[in-house]
Amino acid sequence: MNRPTRPLAATAALGLFASLAVAAVPGPGCYVALANGPGTDDDVIACEQQQWFHKATTLATNVGFVEPSHGLATFDTKPPAGSVTGGNGGGYVATQALGQDPDLVEAEFDGSYTGVIDSLDVDLHILAGTENTLQGDTSIRVELHVDGVPVWSGDLINLKTNPEPASAAGSKRLDFAFTGIAQLLKTYGIANGPDTVHQVKLEVGEHWTDNIVAFAFDTTEVPGGIGFNRVTLAPNTTVTKVG
Repeated sequence: MNRPTRPLAATAALGLFASLAVAAVPGPGCYVALANGPGTDDDVIACEQQQWFHKATTLATNVGFVEPSHGLATFDTKPPAGSVTGGNGGGYVATQALGQDPDLVEAEFDGSYTGVIDSLDVDLHILAGTENTLQGDTSIRVELHVDGVPVWSGDLINLKTNPEPASAAGSKRLDFAFTGIAQLLKTYGIANGPDTVHQVKLEVGEHWTDNIVAFAFDTTEVPGGIGFNRVTLAPNTTVTKVG
């Protein structure tokens, strides 16, 4: 029986190591969102990035629905500029009490994100005294689109509100996350690489009752924002897998 010569065996071993070496290796704060098999270098790697909500031109951001020149709230990597005592902050009022178009009485955040998207972890505060039905276990209406893809289309999400310290004016915090977005975007044929610029639209509405809920953000007391691709989610985060 013929045996491979040492040079041939060595060459085969080097080829094996080379095929393993090209596999993607996530760095700190990153993970493999989609694995494309051993010996490939095109695994989809998602990395953490925190972004914060910011108001448009007015404190009462609902005005932007009526007069587009005011704009709507957005998000970016800059933390809030300062305290509510210094005139910072913005908010939305969500209610169906007057029978308005639901698109005019909800919180909406539009922005862009560059890089792979696999998950969104949303933190959003509710002002004390306006939560009404949003006490303890509750439901909220959420819509989330990434590049026009309906990640979540208005269905209710059951979650818990998390009490904040006194410095946050007695507000409560909603923590909810969507995971598996990379697989969903792949299914739709949407590009999702490290240089891809995604358009993200998040809408959060009241639970179709006559209650009034005031969402607040963009201050050091109640910052609020989106944690993209968190490696570890905080306790009490309501997680919905979409892909």
